[in-house]
Amino acid sequence: MKKIVRTMILVVLLSVLSAVQADTTGYGYVSGDHQGTLSRAYEAVVVSKSVTIRSKASYSGSSLGSASNGDVLTVLDDSDRTWVYVRAKLKNKTVEGWVLRSYIVVQPLSLTLRKSNTPAYSAPTKASKLVGSLPAYTRLEVLGTYDQYYVVSLRQASAFIAMGTDVWTSWDIENLFAAASGAAVTTKKTKTRSGPGESWAEGPSVAAGTELTISWEEDGWIPALYDDQLVYLDSDDVRILQPVRTKSASPASGSARQEDTVNGQTITLPAGDGVTLVYWAQEDPYGSEPRTSGTLSLTQAAEQAVRVLCQRYGISRRDLKGYDLRYSFHSSAYRAYGSRDPYWVIYFWGGDEEGVVWMAAVNAANGTVFEASGPDDGNG
Repeated sequence: MKKIVRTMILVVLLSVLSAVQADTTGYGYVSGDHQGTLSRAYEAVVVSKSVTIRSKASYSGSSLGSASNGDVLTVLDDSDRTWVYVRAKLKNKTVEGWVLRSYIVVQPLSLTLRKSNTPAYSAPTKASKLVGSLPAYTRLEVLGTYDQYYVVSLRQASAFIAMGTDVWTSWDIENLFAAASGAAVTTKKTKTRSGPGESWAEGPSVAAGTELTISWEEDGWIPALYDDQLVYLDSDDVRILQPVRTKSASPASGSARQEDTVNGQTITLPAGDGVTLVYWAQEDPYGSEPRTSGTLSLTQAAEQAVRVLCQRYGISRRDLKGYDLRYSFHSSAYRAYGSRDPYWVIYFWGGDEEGVVWMAAVNAANGTVFEASGPDDGNG
């Protein structure tokens, strides 16, 4: 009897593994830390039910209070591998202290669902149980990625949303209006949609006389930013106040420069305390493709690479001083790293060592870093 039971358990496990393998590509889990837009560089979101804020980076530190699920914290020091120093606005006071990294996501990526009845899975396979069927405009914080799935925070637990689902990432929204924008006002109370057409899910209604930031018209529909959400309005329901214009390539406060090419030029990244990192950027001699429109600039990609490398390997930005920066851009859907989107590969080259020392592959569409390595991983 015991032998039969053991056999049945083995069959079930093999069935589950087969189902998971059918939906995944073998790239494993990647943390959600530092995958969000640069405007959220000093934000952290609580993803557990609550997290204790302590007076020092230790369980022995006294409790200064606790933050709840969904609370946004200001990151003051992100250099420790286990603890993060934050500022939190509690009910009746503001405190500064240490929280466990495992209960928060630093600089998180967020998703906004564009269609109703979006499935949220209990495991990274479509054969798994559903833990939700979510409405359009649900906003989810990303805990990480696992193969071809986003791992998201849902009802104080985790769930899996398949990549390829109709979503906007926070990078999509920020880049759309960073590249080109204008202004319009609604001429009447109007319904919105999550895409350019009546077939898309209905969004929030917008009152007459509401002024909105807009971008390029698509098939008679105008994308607009409303209540920090991307919505589409029928062009007949708005009056243009300022035509959409492509923004200049000069740096904006808090954002990276939008250069098209920097080969043989320098790029500058902040290192803290008034110190900057200046890199001589060289295109990878083994090949790079032209950058496609609507994607991260090299400066943005390099900034993401630095953030993730410092967090993952416990180094400071100043440890990356003195290296040359090499890069390549890949516009095709598939290359060695299995990305379905265009991506940058950022190399930090030389220093006291020969060859590549640090490397990160950055999705050029949504800013996620899906591959990273350091000197102990065999580079060089």
